[in-house]
Amino acid sequence: MGPDSRSARIRLLVAEQAVRRGARVGVVDVCTAAVAGLPVGGAGLSAMSRTAASHPLCSTDDISKQLEELQLTLGEGPAWTPIYAARPS
Repeated sequence: MGPDSRSARIRLLVAEQAVRRGARVGVVDVCTAAVAGLPVGGAGLSAMSRTAASHPLCSTDDISKQLEELQLTLGEGPAWTPIYAARPS
């Protein structure tokens, strides 16, 4: 699957979630699309920055919510890897 078809598939999954809710596409649709399209039981999404406070935006279940909050509180976990990798040495 090429990059164009992958991004089209993601857009379709997100749009399908919004249709199911009967609403415009929102952050919650990204979370639920991740669960629909991947072999996972839950998903969470947070707004993160190296210079500002981070905030959980959505979670599909209680466990995902707790994991998002732990990552933000501890400053470690898979969500932080791209931020640390982009930081200059």
